[in-house]
Amino acid sequence: MTRTRRLASIATLALAAAGCWAFRDVAISHGPALDEWSSGVAAEARAALEAGREAEARRLLERIAAVNPGAAHYQRARLIRDGVLNGGGASTLKSTEASFAAAAAGTGEIAAKALLNLARLREDLGAPEADVLAMLGRASDLGSRRASTLLGLRLLASPAAAEQERAMRILWKASWSDPHAALALARLYANGARAVPSLRTVDDLRARSISMLRAEAAEGDVDAMFTMGRLRTEDNLGHNDPAEALAWFRAAAAKGAIKGMLGAAKLALDESLNVDQPGLAVQLLQEAAAAGSAEAAYRLSEVFKAGKAAPQDLRTADMWLHKAADAGWVAALIDLAAALTGPSASAEEFDRGLSMYQRAWALDSASAAARLAQALERAGRAEVFGASAFEWYERAAAKGDASAMARLAKAHRAGDLDLANADPALEAVWTRRALENGYKNVGMMLWLAEAYIQGRHGLPPDLGRAARWLEAAATLGSVSGMVGIAKAYKVGRGVSASAATAMEWFALAAAKGSIQATEELARAHASGLGVPYDSRKAYRLFRWAAAAGSAVSQRESGRALELGFGTAPDLANAARFYRQAAEAGDADAMVDLAMLSAAGYDNLVAPQEAGRWLDRAARMGDAEAKALLARSAGKAGGQARRHKPEVLDQPGEANHAPR
Repeated sequence: MTRTRRLASIATLALAAAGCWAFRDVAISHGPALDEWSSGVAAEARAALEAGREAEARRLLERIAAVNPGAAHYQRARLIRDGVLNGGGASTLKSTEASFAAAAAGTGEIAAKALLNLARLREDLGAPEADVLAMLGRASDLGSRRASTLLGLRLLASPAAAEQERAMRILWKASWSDPHAALALARLYANGARAVPSLRTVDDLRARSISMLRAEAAEGDVDAMFTMGRLRTEDNLGHNDPAEALAWFRAAAAKGAIKGMLGAAKLALDESLNVDQPGLAVQLLQEAAAAGSAEAAYRLSEVFKAGKAAPQDLRTADMWLHKAADAGWVAALIDLAAALTGPSASAEEFDRGLSMYQRAWALDSASAAARLAQALERAGRAEVFGASAFEWYERAAAKGDASAMARLAKAHRAGDLDLANADPALEAVWTRRALENGYKNVGMMLWLAEAYIQGRHGLPPDLGRAARWLEAAATLGSVSGMVGIAKAYKVGRGVSASAATAMEWFALAAAKGSIQATEELARAHASGLGVPYDSRKAYRLFRWAAAAGSAVSQRESGRALELGFGTAPDLANAARFYRQAAEAGDADAMVDLAMLSAAGYDNLVAPQEAGRWLDRAARMGDAEAKALLARSAGKAGGQARRHKPEVLDQPGEANHAPR
């Protein structure tokens, strides 16, 4: 074969090869493999960019554009978002948004994925909820399972019943192909948020979702691997199996998924799960940090500071903390700022700390603004970065920081610390907002409950809300809250009346030493109100409260001893308890002493003493004492006792608190 013929053959083969590539690209542009193919070419472009071969990367992206412009825009957006490709002069965020928007203008799977990413991005930029829902809806219509699931979950939060029904329909439809939708439905039913359509539904949804997740994980889907790991540790729908969870997280980590590395490290550090692989945790965190995870760097600082998974090394801990802060991890910035603004900080250190708080605030940390305000207050600084401490508290509160709301409430309580003028109405507003945003303070809860009961400080009377905050305080261990909510349940004030629930709260308060609650329990056991009738227990409770100094219980202990209620009759001791209560100012006990004398027990209560007690009770306004004084001593004598002892409700002897 001559040289000319040989060159012609080579040219023919080259043209044929080019034709095959062109035919293949045309087929891909219309076939289901477009996403896979474009992702592969984009991966080559990513590698070229990372190696500094920009011209090669541009040619690869142009190749995608020649096949499908929408796919090229989508892959370009991902490269810009990940910081691999320059956005062309515009900000990274704006360039990413523009490229996703261009890809979303098309149709098919690429457009659906672009819409999903665009919805998430614009939500972060503060787009209206309606716009985000519209984008998710279009992505769902184009076949995105994940968009359908996210759309359904968002619509569930709507107060409109029609939207909630629409959400359930969307989730049901998506649940046949999306394991995340199936899991979402299963959780709704398992948590009681929705009525279960059938007894098997939760189990069926769980089994279906796990089956789909396993299949997707087997095909290399990192999200499926990670979700399986969570199901085996954190989710009430899956059986707890830390070893299997660790395997799933490590499988995701092996694919380069940072969330898999973090999930596996968290498990390996949790001593309660018996996984106990601290060395593995440090290795995975280091790999994640090397891949750019600021969270991993922060976790490493905690590990080396605590000396749990590795020997304590404060220098290494500080190094990782600074790396996390440099990468913009808010918790790291706040930790460093707190150290720099401490009492012994120099003026230069203090200013650096304030700058770190401001940087964390710029990253949307409400807590950073609140801490900045606290630092200003401690230092007595008027303002920084153009705002006073009060204004920084307001900024933090506007972003939802409950501690800032509580500080504003305190500032308006007395107008102290030069922050604000005293204003009970504003105190009520900030107190309510702080508590509703999760601030835990029983004093504030009790104050707000009383404000609702009285209708004070600009709040309308609202017994239901008052009961809510009383119960919240009680749940946190407040004895006053326990007694308050017990009284509410006893009479049905703001809640449905329930003697049994009332006595449960009284019992808890009595166990903490509340005399008032102990007496309520004693009366309940004496009558069988909300608890079993038990005169002996009633007497023991009265005796405990009497020993604690309660005049009421001293009087009731005397009556029980006089009548033999829950104990053997003992008139001498009855007179002793009556006298203690009378000396404490109890008018009923004064009359009871006089009645003992009138009944002929002059050896226990002399007539002259009885007369003095009756005269004192009458001057206190006791109607029965006045009536008895008007009668002759002979007519009053021999009358039957007026009272049956009431008796308290919790076990306990005179020298022991109720149990």
